Amino acid sequence: MRVRRSPTDATPDDACRRSGSQSGRRQSAVRRVRDVLRAEIGGARSGSVLHSESQLGAEYGVSRGVIREVLALLRAEGLIERLQGAGTFVVAPQRSGLGIDVAQGLPDGLESGSARVCWEVLDLGAIPAPPLVAAQLQLARPGEAVVFVEHRTSLDGRPVAVRSLWLPLELGEPLLRPTARLTISIYDLLEQELGCEVGVSELKLQATTADPVTAPVLGVPPGAPLLLMERLVRGIDGRPIQYSFGRIRGDRIVLTTQASRRE
Repeated sequence: MRVRRSPTDATPDDACRRSGSQSGRRQSAVRRVRDVLRAEIGGARSGSVLHSESQLGAEYGVSRGVIREVLALLRAEGLIERLQGAGTFVVAPQRSGLGIDVAQGLPDGLESGSARVCWEVLDLGAIPAPPLVAAQLQLARPGEAVVFVEHRTSLDGRPVAVRSLWLPLELGEPLLRPTARLTISIYDLLEQELGCEVGVSELKLQATTADPVTAPVLGVPPGAPLLLMERLVRGIDGRPIQYSFGRIRGDRIVLTTQASRRE
């Protein structure tokens, strides 16, 4: 006996078959081409000219309609601009990669990094440690004095990150001296100025947006996408030596790493 099923009796296999509809495959092609072309644009210089729609369609094996939809998405994201009679140009600044599988600062991952990167101290002083900071730095109690530094990092003259960091007072106190060098990378600060040998750096990353007090510091509008990096740095003896929060412009920096399937 054959039983007729109503639409509400659909099985998971039915759902899988329905997802392969003509419109579904077209949208899948748009997403696929969008991701690859977006990655290519990320490595291109601002002002570079994209191939024509027909050339792109041939390269990706899709119709010109799919290419037009992809270009519309990238244009809405602010990555490209189309000039009538001239073509489609990359308008987003080239992103710089920062590896996070080793403890390094931004200059270590760039050619001529030290010449392209600079730092500006926005705030500096000894303050009471909030409970979270005290716990992360393994202090005796909340309210114990710590050294606080807020600095902004710029790449090629444009701000890319702002970071708030705390250090135990006995370790970070030399930074309060007028002669201290503060306009260097975080790891150089620890190793060169404070004489600490860095062991490991523990990172947590999440997406966030620029709030009204952060946006002007980074030169972005409120609501712009940012990466929020929470970092705990330990010395070679395992002792916490720095705790920080950094907000990074997602349109200027790409975080990279390597992962192994097996240890």
